[in-house]
Formats: sequence, C-alpha cells, structure tokens
Amino acid sequence: MKPQTSSIGHWLRVLCRGIQRGVLGEYIACKILGSYHTEKETKQALLVRNRRGIRFHVPKDPQLLSDYLYTIDPLTELNFHPYFSMKDGVFVDVGSFIGKYSLEVAKMHPRNIVVAIEPNPISATLLAKNVQLNKVTSKVRIIRKAIAAEKGYLELTLHGSTSAHATIAHGKHKLVKVPTITFADALREARVDPTKVKLIKIDVEGAQLPILRQVLSNPELSKARIICELLEKRKDRAEAAQLIKHHKRSLVVLDEQNYLIETTRR
Repeated sequence: MKPQTSSIGHWLRVLCRGIQRGVLGEYIACKILGSYHTEKETKQALLVRNRRGIRFHVPKDPQLLSDYLYTIDPLTELNFHPYFSMKDGVFVDVGSFIGKYSLEVAKMHPRNIVVAIEPNPISATLLAKNVQLNKVTSKVRIIRKAIAAEKGYLELTLHGSTSAHATIAHGKHKLVKVPTITFADALREARVDPTKVKLIKIDVEGAQLPILRQVLSNPELSKARIICELLEKRKDRAEAAQLIKHHKRSLVVLDEQNYLIETTRR
C-alpha cells in the first residue's frame, strides 16, 4: 500500500473515520507525541518502536526508508485498524512485508496464531528479524512462498536498492525466482486448521484476484473475515465484486484511496 499525498481533505476524512471507529484517541496521541521513536541507529539500519509497542528493524535504504516508516506508522490505515482486533484465532497475512499486522495480531492475545506469507526473500528476512525482535516466534509461522493456483515457481520483479518491494509484473528491475504454494497447502504447511481462521489479509500488489478465488471457494474458510487490497483497475474491482456476490458475501469499502474491501458472510 503506497503513501498518499497529504491534503486537508485527506486528513479530515481520516479524522472523521477515526471518530466513527473509535480510534480518535490514538490519532491525537500520534499527532502530539509522535507515531514512533528510534531506539537505536547504525549506518545500515534503524531500530524503531511504534506507539503500539511493536519493534522493527528497518534498513536505511534511501529509496525505501520512507515507505518502511510509512508502513509501520500507526496512523497508516488507522481508520480500519479495529477490523484487525482478534482474540484466540488464526490470522493469515498474505503479503506480510516486514510484519506490521502480523506482529500486532500476534501480540494482541496470547492464543492468537499468525501465518505470515511473504515470498520476497528480502522482506521475508526482515519479517523473521522483526518476529524474533518482538519475541513472538512461537506464534508467527512464516511461509516464504507465493500463493498461486499450484505448486511451482514464479518470477518476482524486485524494486528498490534492497529489493524490498516486489510484484509479479515484469519490468526493468531485478527478477528473482520464488516457490509457489496454494492457499490450502500454505495452511497445511503452517499446521493450521482452516476452520480456526478468523481473519485473512491479502495485499499482494496486483495478484489478489487468484488468491481471493481460492479463499472464497474453500468452504472451510467460510467464517473468515477477509480484508483485500484492490489496485486502481476498474476491471479488477468489478471482477472482485462479482466473485464476492457469487459466494454470497457482502462487501464494504474501507478506504477509497487504497481500494481495500472487507468481505463478511451474510
């Protein structure tokens, strides 16, 4: 999810949603006291703690540092943070990046289990460091593979000097071959009962529809809440809406800028 240009209208919308969803206090605290602070700094990296007490190892990549800090900022996507509140269940984070939501859910309740799926080897290494840093290694199960229709391999296009961002679209950037796995097999590899899954987040930079099809067609996941990023493609959003309707789910747009949707069973 990319940073958006700040404007008065944007922050007014954030403020209004904060009031509606009960996160106004956190919004004010972050604005007054700061969203995060640096615990340690070296030439290569920062050790940062955000206001929710989550610690992150953040490389000082000149191309991506602002994106890293934007991602871990509690104000980012604050308006739908309450949807991630979960107790005693399984959260599947598809496209975990460096672990913002995986770590929050893991620390939220002692019996929460997280399946963090991140195929980009650079991001997955950072994710593993952050899981260890926050002492939740027994609760977060990392799958270093991409979700696809079948087992195999695909090429990711990596961006940035540390190649921390990745898409399946080919371009002029570095390519890396990564293993693939189906959604159902990823749960089996993580030793998770699919009927225990309460929440699924899908943020995979344009590859969300094939994953959404697998999730919605699996009856064992019928009770899981889904939060899915949709990119700015009208065709993708229309296809996703038809898919959701076909599987008798309801759709709520959470953020018009990032095109996130939540699907819940009627």
